[in-house]
Amino acid sequence: MHAKSSYYKRSDLRTVVGTVQLSPPINYSDPIMLCGSCFTEHIGDRLKRLKFDVNLNPFGIVYNPLSSASQLSYLLNPTGFSKENLVFHQDLWHSWMHHSRFSNPDPDVLLRSADVRAKESSAFLERAGMLILTFGTTEAWYLKSNDQLVSNCHQLPADQFYTRKPGPEELADIWIPVLEKLWSRNKNLRICLTISPVRYFKDGPTGNQMSKSALFLFIGMLLEKFPGLYYFPSYEIFMDDLRDYRYYDSDMMHPGTAGIEYVWNRFAESCIDPMAFPLMEEVDAAVKGASHRPGKFLTDAHRLFVARQIEKIESLQINYPFLDFSEEVRILRDQLL
Repeated sequence: MHAKSSYYKRSDLRTVVGTVQLSPPINYSDPIMLCGSCFTEHIGDRLKRLKFDVNLNPFGIVYNPLSSASQLSYLLNPTGFSKENLVFHQDLWHSWMHHSRFSNPDPDVLLRSADVRAKESSAFLERAGMLILTFGTTEAWYLKSNDQLVSNCHQLPADQFYTRKPGPEELADIWIPVLEKLWSRNKNLRICLTISPVRYFKDGPTGNQMSKSALFLFIGMLLEKFPGLYYFPSYEIFMDDLRDYRYYDSDMMHPGTAGIEYVWNRFAESCIDPMAFPLMEEVDAAVKGASHRPGKFLTDAHRLFVARQIEKIESLQINYPFLDFSEEVRILRDQLL
């Protein structure tokens, strides 16, 4: 791993994982694309909530670097999907390249939504200021029938697939040209790499550690090849800083609410311009206000509260016209009906 990616210090009976500041940091003027595991969703959802310009997982959640590389390569040249890319299972059509959130009883609807999202994401990638990639495991799944790499198995029988765990060198050989193509299309693109703290225990604790170790070696090769890459130590923060199951969800493998909040705060202080913090606080307050629901009766007091929230949002939109509060305004106005 790159020597300046992170560091450790002992403080108050803890091992605090230090982070290097992203330069230049993220601001509201930066379109941000995020691709990767469910941990990516947590960070992406928070950025979306704060009204950053975000494109989150254009193919849905993806865990392994081979599928991520395939998806980004497609976005650089979106040629369109066809029914040959689909499979029918349990009354739904699924795409081998997409998460099940795209699945649909009508294959044409699925293909149309996948094509629209890919074209939008391709255009977004051309102007993005930041790309955040989170890798969860090296294990890649393939169809036995034709050796096709799949991003999601969609609960089809396991005997239809085989798995493979490419080594760090193979992953680097695949990703180096992908990164070069990304920068050739968008010279202003900054790229942040991180490893998901979610533990994949299908192969047991040892198998999980071997997979994570291969990811670390792979990322280390990329950091050595491209010193401009940024690495955020989300995995290390969970393993060495938090070190406590109270920061995990009930399955003891996925991060829980408190853990996600802690890592988000570390991400914000490392990667987001402090000049954006006051606006982030105002946006957060406006979004929280819109999520407040009236009680059993719509009282005059609540009507006044809603009116004040709409007034605050309208003032924010006048001062910051790039912010989109259309959903919050709709929710607030619906409360008055």
